[in-house]
Amino acid sequence: MGRVLTDNVVHFPLTRNTLTDLWHPLRGVAISEIGEKRHLFRFYYEIDLKRVSEGMPWMFNRHLIIFHKLEQREDPLQVPLVYSIF
Repeated sequence: MGRVLTDNVVHFPLTRNTLTDLWHPLRGVAISEIGEKRHLFRFYYEIDLKRVSEGMPWMFNRHLIIFHKLEQREDPLQVPLVYSIF
């Protein structure tokens, strides 16, 4: 899961399409809005997730995207998205 670090409105369809084009996942990625400017990224292959993770940090419209890999039973709306790996 993640969010674009900005106070501005983020156009979700544009974000989804841009990231999908940049990442070129082998089997695809499902990106959905989950509220509070948060997005859920579901990769179908571990290799795609690894490649995206290793390519961090990612930006969208010059704004940092903060990612967090959800663990079982974590509530995506409660995870503090306050730092990113550089």
